[in-house]
Amino acid sequence: MGRRILSLRAAGLAALVTLSLASTASAITYTVNRTVGSGSVTGFIETDGTIGVLQEGNIVDWEITIASPNVSGGPPDTFGATGNTLFIRGISLIASAADISFNFDTDFDVMFFLKNQPPPSTGWCLGSVIISCTSGLTDGHEVIALNRTGGNDQLVLRSGTIAIATAVAPVPVPPAIAFMSAVFGGLGLLGFRRRNR
Repeated sequence: MGRRILSLRAAGLAALVTLSLASTASAITYTVNRTVGSGSVTGFIETDGTIGVLQEGNIVDWEITIASPNVSGGPPDTFGATGNTLFIRGISLIASAADISFNFDTDFDVMFFLKNQPPPSTGWCLGSVIISCTSGLTDGHEVIALNRTGGNDQLVLRSGTIAIATAVAPVPVPPAIAFMSAVFGGLGLLGFRRRNR
């Protein structure tokens, strides 16, 4: 009887540990490949695995390249999380297992990636109704600026919810969980064999 209780406790503890590890979110990397007017934004955004509304704390790393050859004439500019600014306001930035989307129809929401440098500025901005990436806009919009000295390089009005980044691949099962499952399955099989002897 004592062995059976001890065995049940061990199995319960093993199940609890396995479930707690399984519920821990894994980072998800999304690829950015946007066309904004005649310019583009490419790169990646890595989240902490949160599914749903994203805030700044959910973005663990990012790097983007902005190109706008028809307006600025300059070379593409690449910058990332280190030493630069990511700002998110509101609930419009939403992650799923497949993509990150932005709702351009909400009020007062904005997201921008900005290279911290002296002017001219470089950045990518998504703005919803009322809050604007540039003065005077009251509609949803997407803006890229590349070495801007005045005005915006590219500005496109947007509406609805639009995917801005796509998941690189489905989130794999972490190796530790697969290993623990195999170990506990083996222990269970040994216990079953012993009991049947």
